Amino acid sequence: MRLPRRWRSESRAGPGGRTLGLDNRLQAGTLAANGCTFRDFDGYPVSTSLGIAGGVFSYNSFVASARRNAVELKTLPPYGTPSWGTITLSVPPAGFCYAVETNAALDADLTSSPGTIIKCATAISGMLHASGTVFTSLQDDSFGGDTNGDGASTGAPGQWHGIALSYGGSLDQCTVRFAGAAGPPLDRVSLQLAGSASSCLIERGAGLGVIASSTDAAFTDNLVSEHARYQIRATPRWYQLYLESNRFDPSSDGAYNAYEVTGAVEPAATLPPAQPGFCYVVSNLLGGLSSLTVQPGTLLKFQPGAGISLAGGNTVTAHGAVFTSLADDTLGDSGGDGSSSGAPGQWKGLELTDGSGTLVGCNVRFAGAGGTPTLTLQGSGHTIQGCRFASGLGPALRATAPLVPGLLASNTFAPSAPAAFNAIELAPETIDQDVTLPAPAAPFCYVVRGEIAVEGAAGPRWTIATGTVMKLGLAGNLVVGANAAGRLLADGVVFTSIDDDTLGDTGGDGATAGGPGQWRAINVYDHDTGSVLRCSILRYGGSSDAELVIVNSSPLVHNCVLREAATGARTSLNDQRPVFQGCVFQTGAGVAAYANGGPVLAGCDFSGVTGEGVSASTAGIVNAQNCWWGATSGPSDPSGGPPDQNTAGAGVTVSDRAAYRPWLTSPPTNSCPTTTDAGPRAPVIPGRLALLGISPNPGRPPWRVRFAAPQAGMARIEVMDIAGRRLGVRELTLDSPGVYEALVPLGASVRPGVCIVVLKQSGRSVSTHVGLVR
Repeated sequence: MRLPRRWRSESRAGPGGRTLGLDNRLQAGTLAANGCTFRDFDGYPVSTSLGIAGGVFSYNSFVASARRNAVELKTLPPYGTPSWGTITLSVPPAGFCYAVETNAALDADLTSSPGTIIKCATAISGMLHASGTVFTSLQDDSFGGDTNGDGASTGAPGQWHGIALSYGGSLDQCTVRFAGAAGPPLDRVSLQLAGSASSCLIERGAGLGVIASSTDAAFTDNLVSEHARYQIRATPRWYQLYLESNRFDPSSDGAYNAYEVTGAVEPAATLPPAQPGFCYVVSNLLGGLSSLTVQPGTLLKFQPGAGISLAGGNTVTAHGAVFTSLADDTLGDSGGDGSSSGAPGQWKGLELTDGSGTLVGCNVRFAGAGGTPTLTLQGSGHTIQGCRFASGLGPALRATAPLVPGLLASNTFAPSAPAAFNAIELAPETIDQDVTLPAPAAPFCYVVRGEIAVEGAAGPRWTIATGTVMKLGLAGNLVVGANAAGRLLADGVVFTSIDDDTLGDTGGDGATAGGPGQWRAINVYDHDTGSVLRCSILRYGGSSDAELVIVNSSPLVHNCVLREAATGARTSLNDQRPVFQGCVFQTGAGVAAYANGGPVLAGCDFSGVTGEGVSASTAGIVNAQNCWWGATSGPSDPSGGPPDQNTAGAGVTVSDRAAYRPWLTSPPTNSCPTTTDAGPRAPVIPGRLALLGISPNPGRPPWRVRFAAPQAGMARIEVMDIAGRRLGVRELTLDSPGVYEALVPLGASVRPGVCIVVLKQSGRSVSTHVGLVR
């Protein structure tokens, strides 16, 4: 046997007092000895660097002892560095393995062959090509016996860090077990995958099973099992390519039975159906996809701060999917936090900007983190039908006004508890088409935080339905006819501030009181084509001017109340004559008129004004006849200016250029709204279990079944033929009483004819007939 000077062979005390065999302490060199026999050592027979260890088993003989039957790979000075270029490990003899005790990652182009066992206390990273190799912990005596000299032990999750497989690396028929240690160099994951893996077993780790960072490398016929957290974390595209060609068994305690989804910029992706007992958990804001398709019946849970945000022509398509929070355990514990309940604001929500989103028969709940909307829509290419949006913290919906009527008619927006944001937010925009905005069911209202303009070449008309409550933020502003023709029609509408909690807490800021100047104004400009405000309330507006601003236009304002503002209305007119008929002013100043003309004020009540009832800074005359000024003696007008004077008046003060004779000597009997109640509102809780409609009837499945449920809990829809044979079933978990819609599919083999649809909940049932055609 020939040994170079860089090797020293002796019996010496090593760490822990054990004797070592051949101990190479230099950073370079090759093993020049061959034909040696290593035996009867308490420590490892050979300790050396990775660059030299490859041929140790090939050229020498090893006699097994009771423990430490391994070649130790050293990765810290003075033995060497973690990286040694290209290394091929020879297969150890029976009962022997490679051991890595030092806390540093191996980093090399490393090749191992079937039968190789590598036991590790740290991580393995780099260009690894392994076939039939076992990667496990030093404490795992089931492979290679007692390697670290700690007596009989079976190994446990988290005893080493795992493998970071580089792009171009490969694992074939390998076993990776007991990894997932916390902290660097690889934090709580058994296999971080950029290369390919096939027919491998990755099991019993203390963290994640696999993190797949590339869709280019194949991952097929693998079993990932019994990890303390999720078995897999990958992008939607990766799941489409590889999920169904692998097996992912439940987590070690059943609390993480889910596929974790992380966002990435990538091509179109379809999430395949999850295996029974599993769901998808989205860990961040999922975006950048050209399209995302969610299969029917898929359950997606979202971690705090996560959501779906697709823009720039991208699409999302989902039929019958459930989008909920990670804490919502009604369908199983997927967050490892024990029994927990969903609550408003536990994830972001769905944001579909431009593109073409399709959500049909979906259930979206517990979104609105930070007050964000549960559903945000922009653009006209979306199909949102038969969905239920419930228990959000922010607004249930944020969309432009033209989209809202169809969305409210085709979907269910359920109130949240606590009722902090029961609102439909209208996004800033220019309305250039006719829109009729319906009154949402109580306790919902509309929220406007920016500017909405009504104008266009076709002269659009924006009609706001009776019973509507519209709350505006500090920048909330309605502008009609500023640059092109437009018209606003509002009858029985309340315009107030977000802070006005007399109609419910819409700002999510607890009990707050409204005050003057908390939103901007309703502005009617030159190109107005006949706006009408009737029996409506304007309250707490005028942050930069009056609550109602009229410039060179002639809208009609009938039986309205303008209150709690510095100024009720301001006009700047030439030849136009807007009319205020039977209105009530409870503001600082009532009407301020500028420029060349003034409005017509008839039968109005100025008794609640604390400043001037009419302030006319105009070359024309403000006609204010037959109004009530708070005193039988009329308004106070001690000046001698035209056209009228009334030095004996004890009522509200008026300026010159106001024609107020004759005046009323008692309050008018106007039909004005007197409170902020905008009218009757739809009930929230149905009184009984009922089938409200099935469409199409007759028609082809899937059928859209609309029903009322008087209580939360499980509801079941069954479809039977006329002989009583069950053809289809749909079960839903309802988080609150309300009106719902559900899609009920049937198999392709069902024959045409008359079917019976049965709705069941809590021992009660109702039924109806529907015609099936093919």
